[in-house]
Amino acid sequence: MISTSVACAVGVTKQHIQVLCGRWQRGQMGRGMATFSTPDGCIVYPDQYCFNTQGSEYDQLSGTTMNLPSSPRYDFLSRAFHWVTAIVVTIAFILGPEGFGRLMRQGVDPATRSDIVWHESLGLLVLLLTLLRLIWVAFRPAAPQFQMASWMQMMAKLVQLALWALMFALPATALLSLGSEGHPLTLLGDIRIDHMPLIAQAGIGKWADWGDVHKFLGDTIMVLAGLHAAAAIFHHLVLKDGVLSSMLPWGR
Repeated sequence: MISTSVACAVGVTKQHIQVLCGRWQRGQMGRGMATFSTPDGCIVYPDQYCFNTQGSEYDQLSGTTMNLPSSPRYDFLSRAFHWVTAIVVTIAFILGPEGFGRLMRQGVDPATRSDIVWHESLGLLVLLLTLLRLIWVAFRPAAPQFQMASWMQMMAKLVQLALWALMFALPATALLSLGSEGHPLTLLGDIRIDHMPLIAQAGIGKWADWGDVHKFLGDTIMVLAGLHAAAAIFHHLVLKDGVLSSMLPWGR
């Protein structure tokens, strides 16, 4: 399919789509962020939304018109959530204290360690951002779609699903670790929760060394985030399909 502005979306006919996609596939028009106009004056982004004219996208046409996404980019709030979450996760990982259990056994008060206070505060912020982001996904405008191999689509979905799961699992395992071992939760603003009886008394606290699990998951999310970033750069530099551009905080 071809992406157009909202005003033009309902005016793009099947004939226009087939003609423009045919030109695009034959290399008769530019790639990258090139745009051009349909006969009825609509601005089109063919490099991101033009599929094979024999594909299923054309089978879904009703009559002579097509309901098309309004933009080749994610909406502003989705982009803001993405980048703020990425920055917060990275800072929290960097500030993650080495040997936290050893420090606690030595009697160190975590409230006296700024790295611990910031790490735990940012961890809860990640949880809040992820919850808000999940709610927004249910209401936001349709996400842009990109033509790519089926295995790429599957891998992208698996990595995204894993990242979503990890952003919930990391704060959860941190709380399980603190609560089951009797360590306080110390946050910015001198907020301190010394006891978490629901966790301490729950059987799940004894299922694993949640501190070790938390550390493993922290390393895992950074590896997956690195692969996610590398794939986006590959799409941008090699495939030139607009995947990275759709999520960049700048541009139009």
